[in-house]
Amino acid sequence: MLSLAITDHLITVGIAVASPIILGVLGFLLKLYSTISLHSKQLETHDRRISSVMQSVSKMEDKQYSIVQKLPSK
Repeated sequence: MLSLAITDHLITVGIAVASPIILGVLGFLLKLYSTISLHSKQLETHDRRISSVMQSVSKMEDKQYSIVQKLPSK
């Protein structure tokens, strides 16, 4: 009977110690996930911005090339 009471007490103490640790790990994982998600969205936005700039540079380059072709030769 005494060993059963001690076992119950140890289980209660173990759960009391393990619960904050488990919650801390879950909180850390949630924060890590949200940070990764934020950075992923920022990278996608940056990639779209880069492709937009590349398209506009390409259009300007084509325009410049057509203007140079239209210049009369000396």
